[in-house]
Amino acid sequence: MRKDFGIGFGIVIGYPPLLRPLSSARLLRLSLSAAGMPIHVTRLRRIEYLDLRYNGFSSKLPPSIFDPNIRKLQFLFVNNNPFNTRLPDNVGETRASYITLANNGFTGSIPSSIGKAKDTLIEIIFLNNRLSGCLPYEIGLLKRATLFDAGS
Repeated sequence: MRKDFGIGFGIVIGYPPLLRPLSSARLLRLSLSAAGMPIHVTRLRRIEYLDLRYNGFSSKLPPSIFDPNIRKLQFLFVNNNPFNTRLPDNVGETRASYITLANNGFTGSIPSSIGKAKDTLIEIIFLNNRLSGCLPYEIGLLKRATLFDAGS
C-alpha cells in the first residue's frame, strides 16, 4: 500500500500534533500560519513540495531546510515572511529544483554554496530582499538554471 499523500494547513494558530509522524508526506503546505517556524518539517525525508510562504516567520531560517538528505524535494517556497536575517550558508546544498525566497527581507550576500546546486537548480528567486554585495561567481556553475532573480 502506497503512503503518498500531502497535507495542507491555512491560517494555522498551532501545528497539530499529527504533523510530526508524517514521514511519508510528499507535500506540505503551511501557508498563512500564525505558528512559529516548524523546524521538524525537515524530518520529512520524502517531501517533494514544501510551502512555507505567507507566514509571520521572523526568526532565522533554519539551515536544515536546505538539507541535502531531503532527497526528493523539488519545490521549496519560503517567500513572503519577515525574516530580516542572513540566508543560511548552506542554501546551495538543497536538492530542490525550484526555490522561491522572495519578499523576506533577507540581508547579506547570496552564499557561494549556491554553486553546489549546479546539477539540480532550475529556478531560484531572491526578489525583493535586502541583499547586498556581489553576486557569487558560483552562479555561473548552475548548468540547468533558467531563472535566477536577485532583483529588488
